[in-house]
Amino acid sequence: MVLKARSFVPNVDQDIVVKIGSHEQTFKLKQGVSEVTLGFDLGSESVNSIELLPHDAKSPAELGINGDTRKLGLGFIQLRFFQ
Repeated sequence: MVLKARSFVPNVDQDIVVKIGSHEQTFKLKQGVSEVTLGFDLGSESVNSIELLPHDAKSPAELGINGDTRKLGLGFIQLRFFQ
């Protein structure tokens, strides 16, 4: 899996957990756009969900940036899968 993303302010250089099936890995995003490659050996496991769990999702309103109340952790630019 290759993820190209941008971290929202409180999550720069913080662990972000990605879960695919019963497998879990962590990664960090730098300030600005980052590209991360993660390899998962799923074997014959059937997977129907992927979870990305940022360290500290906050809304822009909580940070005094603007009135947006959505909890943000990272912004996807591109997500690719390979075998």
